[in-house]
Amino acid sequence: MNVFRLSEELKFERLAEYKAFQKPVMRVRFDTHRQRLLAGGLDGQLKVFAQDEEGQLSVAYKIKMPEEITCMDVALDGNHYALGMATGGILIKSKKLDEDEESDTEE
Repeated sequence: MNVFRLSEELKFERLAEYKAFQKPVMRVRFDTHRQRLLAGGLDGQLKVFAQDEEGQLSVAYKIKMPEEITCMDVALDGNHYALGMATGGILIKSKKLDEDEESDTEE
């Protein structure tokens, strides 16, 4: 996963590269409630990236999904997320998306 910035001259500048996935990343969403970046890919992993004091991103934790993730979104309160799977299924989970929280319900 590459992070780019669009400069004032309308040129892309690469800021960082993360090799946290084994297959292509399909969707990236920012959880504004918890200030975290969520990414899902064709390896069936939902990864949550947190920013440290120096501004560097690192994988805070990951969740293995049953299928490849092709689309996703996060509720504004950060407590629910929906994932679209490559098989056409939709997975809706209610979770705080916090490494301290172990409970997870599937609907």
